Amino acid sequence: IKDKNALNEGIKLLNSNEIIGIFPEGTINRTNKIIMDFKFGAVKMSYETKKPIIPFSIKKKYKLFKKSVVIKFDKPYYVSGNLEKENKILMNKVIKLLKE
Repeated sequence: IKDKNALNEGIKLLNSNEIIGIFPEGTINRTNKIIMDFKFGAVKMSYETKKPIIPFSIKKKYKLFKKSVVIKFDKPYYVSGNLEKENKILMNKVIKLLKE
């Protein structure tokens, strides 16, 4: 996690029952892979706050004045202790949404 302030602010917001959106890849995927490796911020914040993660995917490219983007959501789930394992679980959930 590169930005500790962002992590701490995210934890603060979640502890205040706010909702935050996180793009775990940390950047725009300009590769040929369906998904890039996720950073650990999302699972760490979920674990620290005991708040659920709601996996989602965004398909298609944005086109001005057209309904081109498709957003799909999965069921909320809670993160357990092993953050490396949980990060892979989150990645697999998003990959599944992207393939639907």
